[in-house]
Amino acid sequence: MKKHFKKVDLILSPTAPTVAYKIGETVNDPLQMYLGDIFTVPANLAGLPAVSIPINFKHSDLPVGLQFTAPHFQEKSLFEIADQITNQSLH
Repeated sequence: MKKHFKKVDLILSPTAPTVAYKIGETVNDPLQMYLGDIFTVPANLAGLPAVSIPINFKHSDLPVGLQFTAPHFQEKSLFEIADQITNQSLH
């Protein structure tokens, strides 16, 4: 991850590969449940700060999560981008 942060300030990724599951939909499918967390694991393993922001696209009733990951000690950048995006989506 350090190599990537030499070229970029933040990394943008989806929070999950799908929108939220229906209640009980994946209870008997542990692989599907595992895959739901696949994009959040790298930040956790590297100990990097990250923030997830719900974004509602017009084609779905459910929001999609966007995740921003920052280098160590760059939480301020995450708060700033999250604030900018959420304020724009409210207007």
